[in-house]
Amino acid sequence: MLIKPRNKIAKLNSNPQMNLAIITSKNLIETVENITSSFGFELTDINTSPFSAINTFNYNYPDKSEYINILVHINQNILEFAILENQKILDYEFYDISNETDISQAIETKINNINKNLNINKIVGIYFFGQNLSKEEYVKYWEIGMFISDDSKRLNPFRMFETVLEKRDKEYCSRMFHIFPACIGGALPIQFPTTVMVV
Repeated sequence: MLIKPRNKIAKLNSNPQMNLAIITSKNLIETVENITSSFGFELTDINTSPFSAINTFNYNYPDKSEYINILVHINQNILEFAILENQKILDYEFYDISNETDISQAIETKINNINKNLNINKIVGIYFFGQNLSKEEYVKYWEIGMFISDDSKRLNPFRMFETVLEKRDKEYCSRMFHIFPACIGGALPIQFPTTVMVV
């Protein structure tokens, strides 16, 4: 279940550790619980897309998780950036790009701004994902990522999974895996602490 109230994401800085809270209406939670229970399922957790993708990253890239990495979600008219270190969220930002003519330039500008604002010495990896990530666009983003980081690629949600799929199915998954991080992350055990507030 993905709930994405973009304009209601709040940073809570009451202590040295940053917490993120998603605030959504109780009616929505009850409606979803009623729908899932009618199919014999219990709603046990609610994740927003960026947090599920972070879960995917932490599960599938244990060798990279102690370093600084940026996940970039290309989602219709929104760019989402999750900056991670040691399986923790250093920062989360999103931008409206509906008026942008060159998305690759917007990504480069935003990543450079993040780099300056957080005073990051070294970004180890930049990982791109999202339904709106075409092959042509990805090549542009990959080039930008390689100038800024040691590693730049699509976020692979199946990297640590074993499979018995046939060759044709594996090839399909490898071409399409950039659209699955939120789904896979939502199905995996939680790899990082989150706070969800229901009002």
